Amino acid sequence: MENKRALVLMRKALALYDQDGEHTTTAACHLQAAIDAAIGAKRLQPGEEIDPDVLEAFAARVRPPLDTQGSL
Repeated sequence: MENKRALVLMRKALALYDQDGEHTTTAACHLQAAIDAAIGAKRLQPGEEIDPDVLEAFAARVRPPLDTQGSL
């Protein structure tokens, strides 16, 4: 039961980082790693792939569109 409560709290905290637009802070990365460890998530193995749509959505959140980056 305690582990389930901890997972719920960690997921809520991660959602708060996402809501605040914090994106990939160190704390958010550590929270995600803790969640993955708690649920027994495994790393991708050679030959496994991430869904291209998931990668595209991630890239859009991490990196602003080119037209909003400004010029050098």
